[in-house]
Amino acid sequence: MLGRDLVDTLLASPFEFNVLAWDIDEIDITKSEEVVEKIGEAGANLPVKYVINCAAYTNVDGAEVERERSYEINAIGAKNVAAATASIGARTIYISTDYIFRGDKSDPLVEKDYYNPVNYYGSTKLAGEEFTNSMDPKALIIRTQWLFGPHGKNFVETMLALHERGNLIKVVDDQLGTPTYTLHLADAIGQMMQSSHSGAYHISNSGSTSWFGFAKTIFELAELEVELVPISTEDYIKSVNKIVAERPRNSVFNMAKINNDANLTMRDWREGLGEYL
Repeated sequence: MLGRDLVDTLLASPFEFNVLAWDIDEIDITKSEEVVEKIGEAGANLPVKYVINCAAYTNVDGAEVERERSYEINAIGAKNVAAATASIGARTIYISTDYIFRGDKSDPLVEKDYYNPVNYYGSTKLAGEEFTNSMDPKALIIRTQWLFGPHGKNFVETMLALHERGNLIKVVDDQLGTPTYTLHLADAIGQMMQSSHSGAYHISNSGSTSWFGFAKTIFELAELEVELVPISTEDYIKSVNKIVAERPRNSVFNMAKINNDANLTMRDWREGLGEYL
């Protein structure tokens, strides 16, 4: 979802990027030799400035079961990409997540807040950050959250599909975050690539809501009538017959750092949702 929007955004950028994009059938980041060969070949043929690692195991609940696989992709894969990138003198951009934080803080999260993931997915992404930094000290870590966009499964499409079935829709109302439109995020990443900044940055759309608030706004902007009910996380877990990973209760980002360092101000999430719809 993010990868495809990044390709389109960078190709259309006034900064005139040359873009080489690989999907999973062309590169398996869990295989070190394959990564070294592919990135090495790219570096031999073109002056490569950045390698953006959008590959990830993103099934948060699935990671609780497929622990070895999720760690292999999110952590070891990230290590492989960063090591190969540094070896050709380029810089790594690693896409990370709000889930590296516990999410029990009442204020918006700053980059230096204490990391304490509440689920295994968050642990694998934190390990990916650490491996990336150790292999490529010049790396740029971009943490984001609650993504939706035109090229992948996302919460907006799930809500619209539930509406088509005509059922009562129950949505969690005690987890706070910021829905983020992938095209807005891709544009921000492109702008960050014009700077020399490294380290971790929080980038999402601005504003905040709960999953229930997100759903309510989706149906309002789509002008759809629906019976929508807010529920607690605990009630949701009781209602489903599967393993459910714990989620942070507050994932809202403080984005003062990106604003101060890169003069980058993100648009409100409702604007992104309106564009998407």
